[in-house]
Amino acid sequence: MPQVKYNNQIITYTFLIKNHLKYHYISVDTERGVVLKGRRISKKRANQLILKKAKWILKKIEHLEAIITPDIGTGSIIPYFGINYPVEIIQQNEATSISIKLDHGKFSLTVNPADGDIQQQIRALIDYFYHKKSIIVVPPKVESWARRTGLRYNQLKFRKKKTQWGSCTFQNNIILNTRAMKLSPELIDYLIVHELCHTKVKNHSKEFYAEVSKHLPEWKELNKKLKRSSVLPFPIFPINIYQH
Repeated sequence: MPQVKYNNQIITYTFLIKNHLKYHYISVDTERGVVLKGRRISKKRANQLILKKAKWILKKIEHLEAIITPDIGTGSIIPYFGINYPVEIIQQNEATSISIKLDHGKFSLTVNPADGDIQQQIRALIDYFYHKKSIIVVPPKVESWARRTGLRYNQLKFRKKKTQWGSCTFQNNIILNTRAMKLSPELIDYLIVHELCHTKVKNHSKEFYAEVSKHLPEWKELNKKLKRSSVLPFPIFPINIYQH
């Protein structure tokens, strides 16, 4: 991986060649580290772009390193559909399988200490819950918004992603993060409309946001709420570098 030196600190980064992009971008996140994305350029030029924003990059790296994912135990909180529910962890050595249920205003998670890392079992259960609810709750919402907006998509898919709420491919396949089930219904609707609009406009231009505004006039406020949301535990920091 390429590296640059800035004030006695080494920045290692990945360069993703995306020739269809009009701009170059730098992002910093917990999953991929420092990433430069854009059209093919020389190694020298790529290094120059990283060095140009080195101070910003190092600040974001420092922020990410300060993030600690706490253990989940009885009394912790799990968000679902915009509501924070308390957690009860039940440890049963004789349990034949682990389980999760939301009942009477709280999450009950049954784990087996004899099966290994308890925190790993807990996080696997939460991921399972979000995925299960996604495939039940979200498809009818997407279909409803597709009818209301007249925007058609090809396929709807769900994935657990650390840094993106959703995406839309050039084939108009919409991919939504299963962790979006943490969000309130209005923010889930905003994500759906956002990705549906990408079936018509593939970038984040004025034309794109004009399309979003046609269907959700209050999108700016919803976008602010989404950015203020703290339920996505692995932040990504993007920055636009320059235009060709």
